[in-house]
Amino acid sequence: MNEEKNLIITLDNNKKYALVNSILLNEKKYVYLSELEDYKNIIIGEMENDEITIVDDNELFGQLIIEFNKIIQQ
Repeated sequence: MNEEKNLIITLDNNKKYALVNSILLNEKKYVYLSELEDYKNIIIGEMENDEITIVDDNELFGQLIIEFNKIIQQ
């Protein structure tokens, strides 16, 4: 199990997100975050040096959602 699983992150928008999961893809770390107050509000971002950059490339976003879904369904 991932040690980061219970991590709560506060983003620049002052909203708190739970780390649902993280993966490595093409040597980059991506995180799947769910807002604590509205779990349907999710963010997929690239994590680098403790900074999260929201993925805005639709093709990459789709690929990451598929990969995260595979992990969640296990």
